[in-house]
Amino acid sequence: MRTYPVLENQRRRYAGYLGGDLSFNAAVVYRIEGDVIAPRLVRAIRTVFDRHIGLRTRLIADDPAELRQTAVDTPCEVLLEEVDAELADHHLWEARVDELVDMPFDLLAGPVGRGFVVRLRDGVVFGVAVDHACADGYSIGLLTREIAAVYRGEPLAPVVGDPFACAERQRDFLASAEADAGRAHWAGVFQDRPLAEALARPVAPFACGDRGNAALAAVTLSAADLRSACARHGLTPYLLTVSAVVIALDAISEEGDVTVLSPYVGRSSADELDVIAWLANIVPLRARFDRDAALGEALAAIKAGVYTALDEARLPFNLMQQLPGLELPGWHPWAFVDCQEQASLSFGGVEATEVDIVSSSARPGLWAVSTVSPDGFTLRLRVPGSPEAVDHLTRIAAVARAVLTAAVGGADAPVATFRRLPSGVS
Repeated sequence: MRTYPVLENQRRRYAGYLGGDLSFNAAVVYRIEGDVIAPRLVRAIRTVFDRHIGLRTRLIADDPAELRQTAVDTPCEVLLEEVDAELADHHLWEARVDELVDMPFDLLAGPVGRGFVVRLRDGVVFGVAVDHACADGYSIGLLTREIAAVYRGEPLAPVVGDPFACAERQRDFLASAEADAGRAHWAGVFQDRPLAEALARPVAPFACGDRGNAALAAVTLSAADLRSACARHGLTPYLLTVSAVVIALDAISEEGDVTVLSPYVGRSSADELDVIAWLANIVPLRARFDRDAALGEALAAIKAGVYTALDEARLPFNLMQQLPGLELPGWHPWAFVDCQEQASLSFGGVEATEVDIVSSSARPGLWAVSTVSPDGFTLRLRVPGSPEAVDHLTRIAAVARAVLTAAVGGADAPVATFRRLPSGVS
């Protein structure tokens, strides 16, 4: 049996696994209304899963000093189930889909991927779930696009890279002078006030699988408004998302510290772009801006802070935690920001629509995920469902909405004005 080094994100995931976080799955669920051949869709999922060795792995923890990984021969499970209901009957199939999404994987046995197709009277619900030990959200997008292509009968190009080679390259990088410089950078960024100090306030626990235990607030822009705001301030939708959340957090709790996700940091070469692995890095961001400055100046300062953070993001998050005298948050950051492009998936004449799955995404802390689609821009804010957290979410969403509205309309008022909550929000 040949073994390989692990990625640093896998090491961090295994630490959470040992601590009782058995199910931390990256997942996506789609619904297709109309004529879709369920067994053909199952075969397409199996074909795609078999292409990617990253899904057929397990961790080896025999040596406490060195966590390793290896490939397994067992194929990933792909289930086909029948439910006598229609797509509109959410209450009849949602609970089972939640269970399939959140069901934990055995990291020491493998494999760590699962697919499923639930056939209904007027269509299907299908999805994939993979433990974060082997894949990130970027990987999920790769899988779903390939599944749609295989279902349509289109050939796929060979997979060029593999996660084991990525782990070897990462290990070499972490022993380099470049990594030493990165460690010095992060120590300097947080030396005045450790990020953990800002995030020390308690958060309510989240019971996985309890759909009603997560509060959700949404802020929307039309496609035209999104283009206007981005063009006016020289921002991408991702930077607009980060800016709205940072300013809202600063207004509510006087702390603008967040963590952002960089899905491309680990994919630094052409042979890593189609690798299924957890290469995305969670990057702590301390965005400093003058509260008396105009909105445009604050947006520029936040943009500069994000770019600087992502420039240094190749240094894995858990190594930042090990810097002398530096205490960063552990597994669940208090505020997590991501932006996703949502494109339609075609299955031979019918389109798949993504299903919003609260249970697998809403974990302790604030999760801010924006979606950009042809229909516009939606910023979804999620928190665990305690009364205090729901009230906090309402306030944060109100300020984020005011920031986005000002960015669209060209208002350049001082950022301090956003500290005054809009009418009707206490």
